[in-house]
Amino acid sequence: MVDASVAPRFTRQLGSYSAGLPGPTLVFVGGVHGNEPAGVGAISAVLAELHRERPPLRGSITGFTGNIGALLQDKRYLTHDLNRRWAAAEIARVKAQDPALDTSEQSEQRELLALIEPLMDGASEFMLVDLHSTSSAGLPFSVCGDTLKNRRAALSLPIPLLLGLEESIEGSLCEFVTERGHAAIVVEGGQNRDPGTQTRHEAAIWILLESIGALTRDRIPRIADRARILKDAGRGAPGVIEVTYRHAIRADSQFVMKPGFNNIHTIEHGEELARDRDGAIRAPDDCVLLMPLYQGLGDDGFFLGHAIRRSWLRISALLRKLGFDRVLTWLPGVAEHESRAHALAVSERGLAQLYPHSWFRLFGYRKVRHEAGRMLFVRRRQRP
Repeated sequence: MVDASVAPRFTRQLGSYSAGLPGPTLVFVGGVHGNEPAGVGAISAVLAELHRERPPLRGSITGFTGNIGALLQDKRYLTHDLNRRWAAAEIARVKAQDPALDTSEQSEQRELLALIEPLMDGASEFMLVDLHSTSSAGLPFSVCGDTLKNRRAALSLPIPLLLGLEESIEGSLCEFVTERGHAAIVVEGGQNRDPGTQTRHEAAIWILLESIGALTRDRIPRIADRARILKDAGRGAPGVIEVTYRHAIRADSQFVMKPGFNNIHTIEHGEELARDRDGAIRAPDDCVLLMPLYQGLGDDGFFLGHAIRRSWLRISALLRKLGFDRVLTWLPGVAEHESRAHALAVSERGLAQLYPHSWFRLFGYRKVRHEAGRMLFVRRRQRP
């Protein structure tokens, strides 16, 4: 816990910058988890440099601090995870609730909503970048819901991209933005306490400012050096990893991660990963272990995934642009969901139960749910 007498001062609004030129509305958020302060420092440093150099930025950039109460206590969260409370039902509950009844994180969320929603609703082009770090050591990487807008932004960073992770958890801040049809990505800069994590976050912000067209390359200070920082940090890892499994844990699981794993770690079939009240938890096949839990709070024990080729993503993007996703509804046992947008209902009987999930992931249908004898494959909404 941070000593209150020497605790840093965190403010909700870290600042903004605009040169008055038309362009995208960009929002950067740091410290959504209170033991991950590097993003806050990175946003503040970039904004300070923008104000000092006054480049002709297209659009605007605004920075916010996420969970101030948890940051002051150096805890991931105080009452509940702020990055799991952004589903539509939870937002509606917070808005309808008397603020006097708010938990710590609901109060934080209420303030963030009041600041982010007007920017998002008033923008023709909007992107949110959520800056995080991990409890385990290892490489920086990006995460995004699988829309083509999100892919383009994430793939502009020379670090591994994790596809499917955002869809495997419920209620993230990026889910909230993407479900409104906008772009949103997560940048994981490294280990929580690594001084280099803030440097990598700063590099990612500058590169994203170029990739979205807010700044030309010649107006970004030391852009080549910053790109090299990220490229060197991500060297040796697969360029794209498809997340296929989340190991959820409960308070009574007695879950303990085996020491020594990095946040992107190649593992072998049968290798022991962790233990819980039922014994050893082993790798189901040769795969990649992601984001092992080495902190007291959290309900994501670890994730598993497999490397995929970027050529697969290019094929996927082309097919989606051409509208080939409608072919899925021609398959026996597959139909558009009767009430839920961007969802396909697939029978769990007959031939349909044999369809590979990769067919659906190809077109962005990465979230899988079960409902009354059928599977739902859901994808994120995307504006044209």
